[in-house]
Amino acid sequence: MTDEFRIAAVSYRALHLKYCALEKELAAAQADAERYRWLRARPVEDCTTPRIEVNVWTCNVNDDGVGDSVNEGDVLAGDALDAAIDKAMRVRKTNEF
Repeated sequence: MTDEFRIAAVSYRALHLKYCALEKELAAAQADAERYRWLRARPVEDCTTPRIEVNVWTCNVNDDGVGDSVNEGDVLAGDALDAAIDKAMRVRKTNEF
């Protein structure tokens, strides 16, 4: 086996391993996206399929430092769900409330 062939074989193996890892990552991302699309669409309320509802909950801290969870309103779906998730993600990144 020549050095060039050995280098090519090692490079091919590394590329193949990277491809396999990316393939698994893509499959996981596709499954996440499918679950999110299902949740975002909020299935028909006819008892033929389970229904999962998403609400916004916040923690209000009183003067004693004790927090109470507060439900901020209606069930979220569609664009409202997207906006609430985007806002929560920004808050988590910046720790701003």
